[in-house]
Amino acid sequence: MRAETESTASDRSRTVRQIVDNDGRRLRFVRQMSDDAGRRDGLRALYDRFEDADRAQGVPPASPERRHEWFERFLNAPGVGVVACHHDRVAGHGRLLGDGDGPAELAVFV
Repeated sequence: MRAETESTASDRSRTVRQIVDNDGRRLRFVRQMSDDAGRRDGLRALYDRFEDADRAQGVPPASPERRHEWFERFLNAPGVGVVACHHDRVAGHGRLLGDGDGPAELAVFV
């Protein structure tokens, strides 16, 4: 596996990291921004693809209505998010949840 970095904007928060895994797949990791509508749609599609066997502790919820409510709370909670993309499809999502003053929780979905 090899890692690459590219800066896509003067704002370092949008720096893109890429890895090429042992099978030659290129994965791009981009910081999740709340104003990124296209990536938000991709994240929603990622969570919609989860099967019952893929859920841990009931997350993401199976019901579309509950999943939508959870998704909005999850994305708007204090913390930092990273989106993994393979080609143009969202392949994973990670969030470090917390406000910096207490314990944090790491959530990873692939």
